[in-house]
Amino acid sequence: MQYFVKWVHFSTSVESRGGAAGLMVRSLQPRGTAWQIRNCGMAAAATPDDDPEHLGYASAVGASLAWMRGFHTNALGVVIEPDQVYWGDIGGERTWMSDYVVGSVAWVLDLKIVEATHEADATAFMEWMGKGLVQRMSDGTNPEGWHWAYQAYSPVLSTFAFPENQDQANFDANWGIAFARFAGRPNGPDLDDGNIHATNWDTLGFENMPVKQAFGGDYFEYAMCALALCVNRQVEGAEAAFARIAQASNFAACRATLAGDPRWGIAPRSFVQQG
Repeated sequence: MQYFVKWVHFSTSVESRGGAAGLMVRSLQPRGTAWQIRNCGMAAAATPDDDPEHLGYASAVGASLAWMRGFHTNALGVVIEPDQVYWGDIGGERTWMSDYVVGSVAWVLDLKIVEATHEADATAFMEWMGKGLVQRMSDGTNPEGWHWAYQAYSPVLSTFAFPENQDQANFDANWGIAFARFAGRPNGPDLDDGNIHATNWDTLGFENMPVKQAFGGDYFEYAMCALALCVNRQVEGAEAAFARIAQASNFAACRATLAGDPRWGIAPRSFVQQG
């Protein structure tokens, strides 16, 4: 584990790492950042506390979370890369990659390896991400939220064109604005049909999102798994948001398919204990 973390960590430049700070914030895509933080957190947890290596891994994780707490200023809780403007999405944002960061950070915080000097910033970063995800999993009664059952692959989150749409100050003020742009109508109670719908792709319109048949490597599941970790972290509203998923008419059928591929079967600890 230590070798693998070093190999990935040191593949970035000294400048990107912030020198001795060991930052893991520039992986070209948010999911890469999520995986680095996850793996480095695992190495910190597995390395004995009295081993000098332990402090290095723990400090790198904490410093990275503190840095991202200061960098991300958008109102939606979406994680983007510092250099995304140079390569990034001309249109939308990969919300599902941000979900990887949400889940990884929540899990690493549960490992309790972050040092006291970084703990407040790390917790605040987690709360900011979790709040945004909960708003993206809203029901139809929240006009400022995205409807939980209709997740998009790469929603447009700004009225600006590329590259100005990568400026976090230009992001939408809430998820309801983004949803209305995506669906061509506001969020509303009439959309609560009781089913989880398959992810929207560029070739599908909002009206053509079919009822989901299975849980697999789809973009709804990434949000679902990240939300489960938010429940464990007691993020406000996360438990109610996950309950909407579990109470869906097609949840049991989708869940049954996890027997053949359980990778996306992450659920809150309280939910698992209920059976």
